[in-house]
Amino acid sequence: MYKDLNFIDGVLEGDYLLSEVDDFVDAWHDSEDENDISLQEFLGMTEKEYKLWAEKGDSSLKIVLSARKDGVNLDTLLEDASEMTWAARAKSSDALTQISNFLTKRDSGDE
Repeated sequence: MYKDLNFIDGVLEGDYLLSEVDDFVDAWHDSEDENDISLQEFLGMTEKEYKLWAEKGDSSLKIVLSARKDGVNLDTLLEDASEMTWAARAKSSDALTQISNFLTKRDSGDE
């Protein structure tokens, strides 16, 4: 059923939906080849992507796919998302400015 493309590549190419990940997991469990290929490989994930998905669940798939689609390192994307969360929690525009200045200095190496 899902032999032509792995899950990640299939979603990126528009052949599969994010919601089909459970179907892929079921297909892997039902496969006679289950012991020949890991679930990580069957889904088409790197070790980091698989670990993130295993720890954070299906909500992390959007992050994995975004990183793949944009050619961005997964760690960089996760770091950026964490920084945006901190910025969103700022209680005032002054606090947001301080966070922004800190991040700019850090990225430029002036820290």
